Order: sequence, then structure tokens, then C-alpha cells
Amino acid sequence: MRLPEKPPNWLEYFQDPTKLAKIVGKMSDANVRDFLGRVSDKYLHWDKFRFEAMPKGLSTNEAWVLVQLGRSQPQELPITFEDSKHLQFLLPPKHQEWLQFIDREASWSGAIITRSVPRDHTRYAVNSLMEEAIASSQLEGAVTTRKRAKELLRSGRKPVTEADRMVVNNYSAMLEIRDLKDENLTKEMICGIHKILVKDMMEASDEGRLRTDEDDVAVWDVRTDERIFVPPPASEVQWRLDEVCKFANTPTKTFVHPLIKAIAIHFAIGYIHPYCDGNGRAARAIFYWFLLKNGYDAFEFLPISRIYVSGPSKYARAYLYTETDRGDLTYFIHYNLQVIVRAIHDLHAYLKSQAAFLREAVELADSHPELNYRQLELIKNALHLPDEAFTTKSHAGKFRITFPTARADLLGLERAGLLTAVQRGRTTFFKPAGDLYDKLKEAKKASIPFKESAKRSDIKTVSKKKQLTKTEPVPDLFSGQDEQDDA
Repeated sequence: MRLPEKPPNWLEYFQDPTKLAKIVGKMSDANVRDFLGRVSDKYLHWDKFRFEAMPKGLSTNEAWVLVQLGRSQPQELPITFEDSKHLQFLLPPKHQEWLQFIDREASWSGAIITRSVPRDHTRYAVNSLMEEAIASSQLEGAVTTRKRAKELLRSGRKPVTEADRMVVNNYSAMLEIRDLKDENLTKEMICGIHKILVKDMMEASDEGRLRTDEDDVAVWDVRTDERIFVPPPASEVQWRLDEVCKFANTPTKTFVHPLIKAIAIHFAIGYIHPYCDGNGRAARAIFYWFLLKNGYDAFEFLPISRIYVSGPSKYARAYLYTETDRGDLTYFIHYNLQVIVRAIHDLHAYLKSQAAFLREAVELADSHPELNYRQLELIKNALHLPDEAFTTKSHAGKFRITFPTARADLLGLERAGLLTAVQRGRTTFFKPAGDLYDKLKEAKKASIPFKESAKRSDIKTVSKKKQLTKTEPVPDLFSGQDEQDDA
């Protein structure tokens, strides 16, 4: 990735008040005002802005002066950038709109959880944390597929490759921050999370160790061998982290929205680069921690790094835009708010398609009269809760039937291939078959009931509603059944 072109020094125009007044006077043109309104929503860095089509009679440099005048009263954050300057940001109308949307959708009482996330929300949260761990690893160069990585996490196998190890470590860190969400942020906590993230990937003595002057740390473009970022001196790491912790733990004099604070902390840890490796992973983990701590529980369902991975250069460029334009954090905020809004929309789309899939699966179950009403209810429950385990005792208690009747129900479903029996000690657990939906559909397609004694005429007519098939898969945000993984 090339280094963005540094913006021109627009403050030089103040040395010639007449010239500045002439530029400002051009705002009387409606076309100029419309142009400024459009680019305000985009919050473009000079590197992109210079390619915009300018209104007639306005040069690119003059337009940049007007843009900067509109950005001339930012809010300052108590986080040092460079040369004693602090990070600063603006909150244009578009950002306020995105913040309101995220507030509405991503808190515990938000629309995603209360209206959309199914009863098995714990499974969704765990799968989402797996997705985040995998994508965060891929963002750092781990060469693995989602399918392989999920199988690794679900099986509990020991990692073999470095990519495996990174995925497992990232997942362990994501689980850890859930347990730390009631704690205050400290350097010890950040170092502890870093230690989990890089376990067995660095020398043991370097795990959780802050860098020193002896460590030559910089960010390079591997394609051009160009150095694109040099972090602050190692001698500043301690007090800079103290500054970030204080910012995370105490209210600011002027209110800063929690999402803006989370993004600022994300940037600051990446900018400070406190470790020799694993800085990006640590920054993203602390970002999640801060949001969970502040009541944004829906972020357990939002694997943000999946979107970062889809455009890694945009993520890196958002850092560089802030670093090359006097610590203007608005670029980094703009990008991250867009990513979060997109992640929420993606989750809504997934849950909508999943709901359609479940409705259709329940219709398939309803079309099998050979199932008694208790078996039918159990299968419908299994479709909603594919990780559920049923026992003779639980089934008998739910329907107030005898143990022999309950056992007959479960064994009948096992013989039909709809449940799988697992023996644990003296108890037999019945779990939904992994291909439960396919079994229901195949039997319906063949017009053959599950009971050997049932007749073809016992089968009801299938709903004409469009079916979901393997050629029309449910969008996969969480399941890991990604057909493109092996491509």
C-alpha cells in the first residue's frame, strides 16, 4: 500500500486575507455549497479529494481550503498524537445518523436482539466470536479458510500451523474479554490480552512485553518495501498507555459518545504500537471489550473483522489518513462507523433468511402425519435449537407421559434418522441430526413417510412456496458452511 499524499498546508492562505476572502466569497455559489455538502458526508482525505470533480470556477486547492474551514472546530480528545497535539474529531450529520442507528440496534434492548436473534442466541454469540477470531487472524496474514478454522475451534484440537495457533489464540482472547467487561482498563489487562493473543507465537519472554528502544518496530508495505508508519518512541509507550486507560475509565469533560471512545481507543493502541507484534489484534480486542463494557451486547453477534478482511487496504488507509492529517480521527471514525452499520445490515439479512429457512423447515415437518404431535413439537424445537439434547426424562416431563411412551417417541425419531443417540454414562441423549432439514426434505420429495408401515397416501401436499435447497443456501454469517472456502 502506498503512503497517502499529505494534504497541502491550507493555513498559508491566512497570510493573505484578501485571497482568503475571495475564496470564501465563492460559497455564495449554490453549486459550490452543494459540492461541499456532498464531500462533507464522505469526509474525504486529500488523497481522494483531489480527484473529485470541482465546481466551475473553483480550483482543487481552493475547495480544500473551504473544506478545512468547515472542519476548523473539532472536538479534542485527551489522547496525545504527536508534538503535544491531541487527537481530534468532528461529528458531521452523517455520523450522528449512523450513531443513532447503532445505538438503536446494538444495545441489549436493541432491535437485533429483541426482535431478530433466535432463542439460541448463545450459539449465535459463540459462532460470531469464532468468526471474529478467524477474520482478525486473516487480517494479520493467517492463511486459512473459515471452514478449516471453525472445525479447529469446534473440535478443540491442538493447533498445528502458525495460522491455526493465531486463530485459537484470538478466540481465547475474545472469550477472555467477555469475562473482563466489568473491569477497568489497565496496562496489565492489555498486556494480559496480548499474552493470550501471541501465545506460542513469540518467545515466551516477549508475550505481553512492552517494546523497548532495542526493538526496531515499524510498519512496512511488503509489496513495495516502503516504510509507511513509525510508531512513537518506546520511551513514550508507558505514559501513552496510561493516557488511554484513563480515557477508557473516566468520563471526559466534554461528553464523547461511547462508540467514538471505542474507536479512539482502537486507533490509539494501534498507533502506540506497544508490542513488537500483535498490535492490531490487541487493538481490536480492546475495542470489543469497551463496547461490551458499555452495554453494546449485540457486538457479540457482529464479527467486524470480516468486513475489514473484505477490504484490508481500506482499514489500513483509515489509520494512515488520520496519521497524515494532523491527528484528525474523523477519517478513522468514518470508516469504522460504516463498517459497523454494514455489519448490522448483514446480520439482519442473515437472520431474515434464517427465519425463512426455519419457517420452511417447520412446514416440512408439518407435512409428515406419521409423526405424532409430541414428535412433531420436538422436531420443530430441534430446528430452532440444533445444539439441544433431549432425554427420555425431559421428553416425558414436558408432555406428562410415561417413560416407555417418551422412549418410544425418541427411538422412533432416531430410527427415522432425525435424531442421533449419544450415550453418556447411564443416560442416553438424543441430539438433532446434522442433516435434519435435508432428511425432512428428502422424505417429502420421495413421498415416503418415516414409518415403514405408513402409506404414500398419508403424505400431505407440499406447500408451493419456493424451497431453500443446497443450490440456494442460507447466507452464512455464522454457520461456517461456506461453499467458497475450498475454492
